[in-house]
Amino acid sequence: MNVVDATGVHPMTVHFCSCAAQKSEFEQLLDMGIYPGSVKWLRMAFTFAMLDSFHIANLECKTNAREYYQIIRRTTSPAFPHRVQDRYREFMRVVWQWQHLKVMKWNGFGHGPYMTLGSGQLALWCAACPQPGINLLENWKEDEERKPYLYTQTLNLDGNMKAEQMVQKYVDLALTDGGGFMVADGPYQDSIQCSVKIKEKATCNNLWAISMGNMSSKGLQVTGIGAAACARHRSFCPHSCVNFQKGERSVLILLLP
Repeated sequence: MNVVDATGVHPMTVHFCSCAAQKSEFEQLLDMGIYPGSVKWLRMAFTFAMLDSFHIANLECKTNAREYYQIIRRTTSPAFPHRVQDRYREFMRVVWQWQHLKVMKWNGFGHGPYMTLGSGQLALWCAACPQPGINLLENWKEDEERKPYLYTQTLNLDGNMKAEQMVQKYVDLALTDGGGFMVADGPYQDSIQCSVKIKEKATCNNLWAISMGNMSSKGLQVTGIGAAACARHRSFCPHSCVNFQKGERSVLILLLP
């Protein structure tokens, strides 16, 4: 088995426990601080320390996964890094899973009764906006009529039409389907199918806003992204971001499930 650490790629001989009450090979590696690169063929694994090291390098130095793995290959063989196995695809998959598990752990899921992930439970509301039971006094309703502006949440709806995504060859499964800022795909698609599709007519020749709303692009899976955000502090709302499928149809934001 090849074990990838921050110090390089190390070929190692691994003997798993064969006792009667032993854990699975996958769990045995996790107990040793090693994350398997596959659930079927345990031929490649990555240490927890290496995954945390990449996370810090990505946050502080903006190092992407390709550059970081090239550093690992260069560390393994400074003279001939191209001879080191290229496991960039496996590395990306493991990083994706690792960061998902860390977020789940930080939010308390997997411990006790917190096993089922609900809508937007992995994202946080704006910390400065009023939230009853969190940052408001128990008697806040007594002061609401006198100072309503202090207890009002103001939200903005906007979109980014430059965030396009091409049609993918393979289906990219979501680990946190609706658990973060993006809405759950199933209910969202049902809402789109139930929406009334009315083609708005322009009052003048080639009005840009209406033309963009009715425009469809070939080869694009997503034509943009829309979201609801706090108007005061620019913080996105949990379970409020949607993908546009055709032009700038703002109705898709209003149909949030």
